[in-house]
Amino acid sequence: MRARLPVLLVLVCLATVLLAAQERGVIVVDVKDASGAVYPGATVMIARAESNAEFRKCISDQRGVCAFVGVLPGSYRVQAELSGFRTSLQLVNLSAGQTLRVSSILQVSAVEESISVSNASPIIDMTAPPPPRPMSPPRPMSAPPPSMGVVGGVVGGVAGGIAAGGTGYAQHGYESYYRPSHTNTESYDDAGENPFRSVSADPLSTFSIDVDTASYANMRRFLNSGSLPPTEAIRIEEMINYFHYSYPQPAGDQPFSITTELAVAPWNGKHRLALIGLQGRDIHKSETPPRNLVFLIDVSGSMDEPSKLPLVKSGMRMLANTLTARDHVAIVVYAGNSGMVLPATSGDRKGRIDRAIAELQAGGSTNGGAGIRLAYDIARENFNKDGVNRVILATDGDFNVGIVDQKELVRLIEHERESGVFLSVLGVGTGNLQDSMMEKLADKGNGNYSYLDSIDEAHRVLVKEAGATLVMPTLKSPSVARSTRLTAALSKAPSAIR
Repeated sequence: MRARLPVLLVLVCLATVLLAAQERGVIVVDVKDASGAVYPGATVMIARAESNAEFRKCISDQRGVCAFVGVLPGSYRVQAELSGFRTSLQLVNLSAGQTLRVSSILQVSAVEESISVSNASPIIDMTAPPPPRPMSPPRPMSAPPPSMGVVGGVVGGVAGGIAAGGTGYAQHGYESYYRPSHTNTESYDDAGENPFRSVSADPLSTFSIDVDTASYANMRRFLNSGSLPPTEAIRIEEMINYFHYSYPQPAGDQPFSITTELAVAPWNGKHRLALIGLQGRDIHKSETPPRNLVFLIDVSGSMDEPSKLPLVKSGMRMLANTLTARDHVAIVVYAGNSGMVLPATSGDRKGRIDRAIAELQAGGSTNGGAGIRLAYDIARENFNKDGVNRVILATDGDFNVGIVDQKELVRLIEHERESGVFLSVLGVGTGNLQDSMMEKLADKGNGNYSYLDSIDEAHRVLVKEAGATLVMPTLKSPSVARSTRLTAALSKAPSAIR
C-alpha cells in the first residue's frame, strides 16, 4: 500500500495540471502592417480588459509572432508597440481551451528627429572606463503551431510555471538562455585630421553631393546602448547631412541651389568658418522615374539576428509597397553560394515580391564578391535608360569568403558603375559591422551608405527619403569648388582652408 501512495500522488498532480490546462487558453499575436508584412522586435502586451491583472509582455520573433500560453479565459487588451509606428490596441475575448489568433496591424507614424541646442555643455568624464556593452538580447520565443493546443503548451509551460508558483515561460516570450556574446570585430577607417591648406597654393576643392547618413545612425546606436562610439566612426559631414535645412529650391533649370554663410570661429576669432549648403530639386512622388532595383542581400550566418536580416526584410517590404507597375525589382542573395531568389518583377506584383522576401533565411559563410557580380549582371539585363538603375546591398559587411581584399572589391565597383548602374549600401547589426568597406563601396559605386538601427530608420531611408537615397545620382561639380575658393579669398591675410 505504501509503494502505491507516491504513484497515486503523481497521478493526482498530473490530473491537476491537465485540469488547469483545460481551463486556460493561448493568445497568439501576429504583428504586421496592412499589406501583411511582418515586424520582428515589436513589444506586445496583454492584460485583463477591466484591470491590469494577468499582465504579460513579449517581443515578437522573426516571424512577427508572440505567443502567450496558459492564459485564463476572459476579456483582454492586446497592445503592440514598435518605434516609428502608431500603437495598436484592441480588445479580444478568450474562451477556455481556445487558441486565439490575433492580428495587430501597425501603421507608420510621422516621426521627426530633432536636436535641441543649449549653451550648457554636459560634462563627460573621458578618463573613466566606458560602460560595458549590453549583453545580446534574449532569443525571441517561437510561437506554438495552431495545432499544438493548450495541453501540450501548459504541461511544458504551466507545469514548470504554475506548479512552481510562476506564470510560465511565455510571460516574457523568451527562451531561458541568452545568446553567447561575440567578439567585437567592427572595422572603421581612421581618416585622421584634415590638414590646413594654403588657398594660394591649393585653391581648388571638389566634393560629391551624394548624401551618406550612416555615421549619424551608427552613433545613435552606440549612445542608445550606453557607450561612446569609436572616434573613427564619427564623420562630421554625415552628422550634418542627416538633417533637413531651409535651403531654397533650385531656380529655373538649375540642378541645385547653393547657400553660403561665413562666420567667426568660436574657438579663434582670427579664423572663419564657411558653410556651403546645396539643395537638390525636390521630386514629387508622381515625378519619380521608373526604378530598376536589384536587392543584394547577405544571408550568411552572421545575419541571423533580429537587428540584421529580419530588419532588412521589413525595410524591403516597406519599399516594395511603394513600387508601381513602372518599377522592377529583383532579389539576389549570397552566402556560401550566390543565387537569384526573385527575377526582375513588376512592382505591382506585390504578392510575388512579398513571398520572395519571406523566404529569405540566414545561414552559411559569405561570398560577397560573387553576389555583387550577379546583381550587376541582372541590373544590366534590365537596364532602363530613362530610369533609376540601382543595386542595393544589405549586409553587416562580414565578407569572409571569396573576395576579401577591399581594394579588389573597390576596383570591381568602379568598373561596374561605368555601365550606369549605381550601388547603395545598407549596413545593419552590431559586433562585426565593417563600416570602412561599406563606405568605400557606396562611394565608388556612385551611391549612398546608410545604417539601419531601427525600423523607423529603415522607413526613412527606403520610403520617406527614397528620392534622395535611391533616385538622385552622384555629381562631382567644379563650380561648387570655385565657391569654396571665393569664400576663402575673403580673408585679407594669407588664407588657409580646412
